[in-house]
Amino acid sequence: APVILAGTFSHEIKEKLQVKTIDNLLKGFIEDFGTNVVFNQRENLYFHAIDNKYGTGISNLRSSVEAATLKDVSVSQEVSVRWMGLLDQIIEKRKSSPYLTFSQVRDIGKGENILTQSELETALSLFHERGFVVHLTSTNVLKQIIVLKPQWLVDCLCKVIRDKSLHSFNEENFRKVGLLDDMKILFAKGQASRDLLDYLWENEPVEFLLDLMKRTMLLSELNLENKLVYIVPSLLQSDHFPDSENMYKCEFDFSSSFLPAGVFQRLICLCVEGSHRNNYEKGTMSNQKNIALYQNYGMIEFEKGCVIRLQECKNTQTIIVHVKETENGAKCYNVVQSLLHKVNADAMGTGLSWEVKFETRNSADYVSFAESQSQRISPWFQKEGKLDQPSVQNTNLDDFLEAFRG
Repeated sequence: APVILAGTFSHEIKEKLQVKTIDNLLKGFIEDFGTNVVFNQRENLYFHAIDNKYGTGISNLRSSVEAATLKDVSVSQEVSVRWMGLLDQIIEKRKSSPYLTFSQVRDIGKGENILTQSELETALSLFHERGFVVHLTSTNVLKQIIVLKPQWLVDCLCKVIRDKSLHSFNEENFRKVGLLDDMKILFAKGQASRDLLDYLWENEPVEFLLDLMKRTMLLSELNLENKLVYIVPSLLQSDHFPDSENMYKCEFDFSSSFLPAGVFQRLICLCVEGSHRNNYEKGTMSNQKNIALYQNYGMIEFEKGCVIRLQECKNTQTIIVHVKETENGAKCYNVVQSLLHKVNADAMGTGLSWEVKFETRNSADYVSFAESQSQRISPWFQKEGKLDQPSVQNTNLDDFLEAFRG
């Protein structure tokens, strides 16, 4: 399939020579991997430079997408006239609404003699696959909304996840409705109240947007001080460097490729969501007390007796798991490894690769998984000398997290 590359924040690049340097680097990668990249003819580049602040370059990117789509033989598929009639009416609705409910589309389908739900869902699946609509079906909540304008979806999410230096809020508006403190907490601690989200998404399908952010691992629920809040890890600001002198370390090393932005935040998000379900929903504790969240570090009691401590080290492209000697290292490793596989499958297209290493207590050096297993390095390995491998992959989020609950 054709690949179109877009480089954002082009307004931060002051000299054209820098753009050419980036282009030459991309050219080398493209030649090495043989990727079918669509060349940017207008700017004579291998990528499309996009200015996030002023929107420059978006029209050129759109033109390249349309041109590549027309050349793609896979889009030439015969469909029934009834389906085309349904699609025409759905597209017409874009003029007045960014989305339709499933019941609205069902009524339109009946007018086109599409009478069964199975046929309607098959048609919507095709429209989604071809990019005419966005229709997510992993949960019943998501299934009820058919997005006609993807930009609306982006705009809704950007009301929560945003760069304050580029897109600031008018604090006076929040003060008037009594949510100024809530807004400040969101950007200071990455915690959103339901009242704040209802305000930010006023007149929008809030339940759909919440479920979407959960499924894409951008937001998770947490019970703090007997109050339900929503954690948005990508908004965490401050760094924390834990005292690891008496800790045992397991390292997930991504340096053979790279550790993309957002992987660590999604890992934290899954830990928090799993903690909420394991602890709060089971009633084993009214609040999560063993929790500390930072931009580069997180400590979460995933379940009773299993405290996950994660640290992202961008300079070494690693994620480190810290455990105490008295804790179940094997359990912590299994949880983190499973969560990483989930992030890789659902958010990264299985493109992540990593090597697992364990620190030896005597020299503080890291040794490979195989060597650590043969030496039965404590506290990571069970008496039989092996760790259980993750067994829950490629399932929906609810089933995945349910598998951790005893």
